[in-house]
Amino acid sequence: MNKYVYNLQIAFITALALFSSLHAKVAEYEFEVVFISGCIISVFILIFDILTIIRCVYIVINRKKRFNVIDEGKRRRVSKKVIYKIKNLLVKLFINPFNLKIFRKKLNNKIRINLWKIHIQIPYLVIWIVKILAFNAFAAIFLFNGYRKQFTTYPNYYAVFPKEDEIWNDYQKPIEISFSVPIDKDILIINMAPETKGDWEFEKSFSFLPFIRRIKFYPKETIYPDQDIMIYLTDLTNHFHTMDGGEHLIRFYSISLPDVESTTPENEAADVPIDQDIIINLNQKDGSYVAWNFDFNIETDYSLIRDNEKYIILGLNENLKQGETYEIDIYQIPLSTNIETLEIIKRGEKVNAGKIKFTTVTAPMIESFEPTGTTVMPDSQIKIVFDNEMNKDSVESAFSINPETEGEITWEDDRTFIFTPSESLPKETHYEITFKQGIKSIVGGTSEEDIIYTFDTIGAVRVIGWSPGYGATNVRIGSSINITFDQTVDHTSAQESFSISPAISGNFSWNGNTMIFTPSSSLAYSTQYTTTIQSGVKTVYGYDSRQSFSSTFTTETNIFSLSVPLYRQTHAFTCNITAVAMVLSYSGVPSSEMSVYNNIAKDNTPCTIAGSDIITWGNPHAGYVGNIDGAGECGGYGIYWEVASSYMSSVGVSNRIYTGWNVADLAREVQNGHPAVIWWQNGWASPYDKSWNTPDGQYIRAINGMHSEVVIGFIGPVDNPTHIITNDPWRGRRTLTVSYFNSLWGYFNRTAVVVY
Repeated sequence: MNKYVYNLQIAFITALALFSSLHAKVAEYEFEVVFISGCIISVFILIFDILTIIRCVYIVINRKKRFNVIDEGKRRRVSKKVIYKIKNLLVKLFINPFNLKIFRKKLNNKIRINLWKIHIQIPYLVIWIVKILAFNAFAAIFLFNGYRKQFTTYPNYYAVFPKEDEIWNDYQKPIEISFSVPIDKDILIINMAPETKGDWEFEKSFSFLPFIRRIKFYPKETIYPDQDIMIYLTDLTNHFHTMDGGEHLIRFYSISLPDVESTTPENEAADVPIDQDIIINLNQKDGSYVAWNFDFNIETDYSLIRDNEKYIILGLNENLKQGETYEIDIYQIPLSTNIETLEIIKRGEKVNAGKIKFTTVTAPMIESFEPTGTTVMPDSQIKIVFDNEMNKDSVESAFSINPETEGEITWEDDRTFIFTPSESLPKETHYEITFKQGIKSIVGGTSEEDIIYTFDTIGAVRVIGWSPGYGATNVRIGSSINITFDQTVDHTSAQESFSISPAISGNFSWNGNTMIFTPSSSLAYSTQYTTTIQSGVKTVYGYDSRQSFSSTFTTETNIFSLSVPLYRQTHAFTCNITAVAMVLSYSGVPSSEMSVYNNIAKDNTPCTIAGSDIITWGNPHAGYVGNIDGAGECGGYGIYWEVASSYMSSVGVSNRIYTGWNVADLAREVQNGHPAVIWWQNGWASPYDKSWNTPDGQYIRAINGMHSEVVIGFIGPVDNPTHIITNDPWRGRRTLTVSYFNSLWGYFNRTAVVVY
């Protein structure tokens, strides 16, 4: 047994050394490692104490010991060696407390202690027990010091992905927040702006321990580019609830739209091969957060190739035209998409990202063809212009027309070939003109392949263009409707064939072959219209139309907003002040956050608290209460509507306070050009009651997260809007549903100050 106890002592001392090392390097090792090592040490102590108690019981039962107290009845002077004796006693108490050989040897001995005239003889067994107790006390203090910080530390986050103020540029990697100590996930509230579909997951460092120190957010959709992303943590506390819950804001940004760094071919390049793909090099990886649109000045058939690399390719499905100058406008459209299905959730306005201009190689032999298209008149001549003076015999012998047509070949000059049919061409017929390979120029050039071009003679009337385009959305309500025919038509016949549903009256005008319908009044908001051209439109040169044509479009949503400037608050508790500065500047009184604060009324009454409750404080109905940065025992708060109204009036801005108000009346005031400062709860902070009394006994109703924003617009009918638009000094321009707006506005009895 002595051997086992000795080995246990060695293991225990080793565990203490390991625990000390881990505790000294707590910044490098996780909380759980320290916790497990401490548990192991505790088990060592427990096992050793059990063995000690067993030995102790055995000794007491078999070897009864007692105290001997000797009173000499005579005062003695303190020996000069008292200090030495005390030191020697301490050595006996703490040196080799677990040496079993010494224990057995001295078991029947008594230690004599001289204290003045009193002599005490103590059995060695008692001394041994004292040593064990001293050892346990030392171990308990050691463990307490090791665990105290871990169990009473507030869970600050020490690692965040993406890092604060950096860009989240890879949505395959989740948002990750790591805390210094375990947290209580059951009461933690996580808010995120902009609201994004996804899953929050809580991770354990060790599966067999109930400790959570890391949270991750796996998005199901990408975030709209160039956005501020904010994570707001409410009721954040450690796993053991030894600290009050706190609130934290983590801010970073969504990825920006990529910039075009270079192109192939380069801008202003000449003699570009007609089969060369167009490559656009970017400054960052392409992805589902952006769509691309390319406007060619010359119609071009291409396929867009995207591999989420730092380039995109316009792969040509057919060669470019020879000898042409191409201009390509590059547009980006910011997107929010479903990460799994790539379904588009939100689409922004397209933004011009650059332009490419280049010229292709010159056509080897042909400069131009006439006629072209699908509405060639029956009496047309066929005219071909070559880029050089030609060998006429080689050209004439290589010429053919299908269907075969009788006619006469003439030359306008040495470059211009003309074929005049003997009689008018039949309508609605497809023609193919061919020059077999081998035609020659005077300078000796020879074509290496057949040259073919086609055209169609005029046929039945068709509609070839609509404006607004088919399926267009967000069409302005003041738009006209343009319908383009492929040929000249009888105006009256076309106008009689026109209809629009829902029906609306209007007037017709013409621009060439385009019929323009201008409504007598504005189109309705958020309405799908169908325009139809019935069959039977009479032609001037071809055939009357044989089919109906129709197209649909949807008008814009009714969105109204005022141009109220957006100011950002620079202090934690100046949202009310900054909101007042916005409406004053809108009313022609230049203002800023601090200019309003410096001149507004203040109530500097100090606060008194009991525990975490505020008992007395100042009156926000009379002046600014608290510290704008949240310093002090009670922190910051702000002002109520009476103070804001009084200050606006003092600088010459008319206003009115409304309480118990409603959204419809608020929207009407905004439509009339009158923005409103509202008081409500910010929607992120925990909305608990923090009311107090003023020193004179007035009750002040207060809510944690009291906040002000400026209502500047709405979406939908003014009498029943669907959304409210605000300038938030904290989070920027926001669009909120009416139901959510009312839920926050109700905290302060739907109160607002309207500026006139």
